[in-house]
Amino acid sequence: MLLVLAATLTSNIVRSTHNKGDFGAIYNASEHAIKTSTLNDSKSLGYYPPSARPFFLLFALLPKVYAMTLWWLISVIIYTSAFYLTLKYIIPSASQNSFSVLSITFLLSLPWLISDLNVGNVSTIVLISILGSYILHRNGHEILAGLVLASGIAIKLIPIFMLIFFAIRGKWKQTIITIICLFIVGIIPGVLIFGYHDFTSSWHCWREHAVKIRTAEHTIMHTNRLSYMNQAWPNILARTLHHIDAGHRNHPFFVNIANLSKNTILKIWYIFAAISLLIWLYAIKPNKQTPLSSEQIAFGLAPPIVIWFSPHVLSYYLTILIPSLMLIVWAIVEKNSFLRNTRIKLQIILVIYIALCLTTASPYLRAIGSYQLIVLLCFIGVYLILRDSTSQVQKDHESRKTSA
Repeated sequence: MLLVLAATLTSNIVRSTHNKGDFGAIYNASEHAIKTSTLNDSKSLGYYPPSARPFFLLFALLPKVYAMTLWWLISVIIYTSAFYLTLKYIIPSASQNSFSVLSITFLLSLPWLISDLNVGNVSTIVLISILGSYILHRNGHEILAGLVLASGIAIKLIPIFMLIFFAIRGKWKQTIITIICLFIVGIIPGVLIFGYHDFTSSWHCWREHAVKIRTAEHTIMHTNRLSYMNQAWPNILARTLHHIDAGHRNHPFFVNIANLSKNTILKIWYIFAAISLLIWLYAIKPNKQTPLSSEQIAFGLAPPIVIWFSPHVLSYYLTILIPSLMLIVWAIVEKNSFLRNTRIKLQIILVIYIALCLTTASPYLRAIGSYQLIVLLCFIGVYLILRDSTSQVQKDHESRKTSA
């Protein structure tokens, strides 16, 4: 463990001194924003929305190596907290095998943890914003939950699916509070620091320089090379359904099984996205018989959808699956009687998961979406646990009514 920490910290420092790595780009953009006192500039924005910049300005006041080390340390603390919080608040019952559940989940997540700690991405923020907001909400701290989730949305946008989760689950008070908090943390700091005109204009600049090139339409219709490294669904569909380079400039290769027109692929994406969203909404929608004890299991369906619809999916995004993965491990290790029939399916899911982890060594398998298959496996696994858990609680309730 110490070797992993030392290696990732060293990698981060080396990358930062050579202007490489995700946090290096965040630092450079923040430094440029401070020097020019403007946000309405593509160099001040980078890839993240204008609402994200105020969160990172303080890092740019430090020398780059110190800032990088601080971000690495924050990431380690967040991941450590995520494992602990998931075990304490998401796992449905006090487990006699807590250490085994924690250890196995950690080992299964290790490739993605190393990947993220190597480059300093903000996957940590996405994970803690959806996990933290849910736990705070369940414990009655709705304003804090709103601030945590709003901060994640302001920085990365994709945690907005957690807001949809709250709305679909009927948590209207939490939904409204989060929207108000989003205004507070997503708009007010930027306006106070850069001024109203500069901040509002920066959104147009960001849309032109960062958003357009990441839309499904641009990806499918106007790109001649789609590297296997990004496993967002528009990229996967374009690579597999059209003759387009899936490699790098010095190593082109193709994985297409068809050569459909780009217009057709775009239509397929819209249909695919709509069906995926409807399935997720159906899976998380509660009914009158849904027991309160199944609520935290339903939360396990939120992390997969965040990755599923992300316009940029690399290996370190899979750290967001830690809560979902721990639920699956718990269901296998704990050996609850109501999961007897499902446990075999979960074990198969875990075996396939491990096999897919090995695909990091194969550009060809990554090009056809091996990471998204991992996301799908986690979704299916958690859904099976939720279904059986809900069914068992309902049976127990009916049994008590009959005996009474």
